[in-house]
Amino acid sequence: MAYIWVRSAVMRPERVLDAMTWAKQVTAYVNTLSEHQMFALYPFTGNQRQILWTCRHESLESLEQWIARVRDDAGYIRMVETAQPGTFIMEMDDNILRILD
Repeated sequence: MAYIWVRSAVMRPERVLDAMTWAKQVTAYVNTLSEHQMFALYPFTGNQRQILWTCRHESLESLEQWIARVRDDAGYIRMVETAQPGTFIMEMDDNILRILD
């Protein structure tokens, strides 16, 4: 059974370009930590101030290990800590989705 991790955030209207730039930088960095590909997504329709990150894993164990590796990585922590304040409206929201086979 496969799982998809999704993180979402809402960008401040005046900070959309900053948020998108930061999201791409974080995605590129995280993709150096593992063979699992993370993607940054921007809605074509719907809430266009939302930004999402996703990563697919074939097992929950693999996903949990990946989350721990990213969360505990010193470079990732620095990137999150140095993100410009006020870029996002609220806390980022994480979800783990199970693909229905």
